[in-house]
Amino acid sequence: MRKVIVLALYITIIFGCSSNKKFRASGDYEVKSKTLGDRLFLHKLKAKSRIIGSSLNLTPDSTFLYITCGNQMTGHWLQVSDSMLLYVITNVYRSDSLKSSNAQIPDEPLIFHIRKAQLYRIFASSGSDKSVELLKKKN
Repeated sequence: MRKVIVLALYITIIFGCSSNKKFRASGDYEVKSKTLGDRLFLHKLKAKSRIIGSSLNLTPDSTFLYITCGNQMTGHWLQVSDSMLLYVITNVYRSDSLKSSNAQIPDEPLIFHIRKAQLYRIFASSGSDKSVELLKKKN
């Protein structure tokens, strides 16, 4: 009987704690203070710097609003496996002095990777330096 209980607990833990839960992408994301886990994750990625000041709203109808320090972008999003693809339709400069010129719309989608309830993008800088934008889902 004891073996049956132990086996039942083992199966419950394995299947109950699996990471196969569907990631609910829609919601508001923002850059928040780094935790120790974030620091370790950024170290693992060998990131030299971190991008701050961004926010992202993914709506249930698959549209998004992505605000960076310099731009405001809108478009459609699509989740593919462990990645979030943002297809930009509009891109507007946030600075009044730049609003007279058109901001470039990327040819390729912006790619965010999914990590727990976080989205992150890796930017390659000169040489082997990397910058990471880590957005956490608001509660």
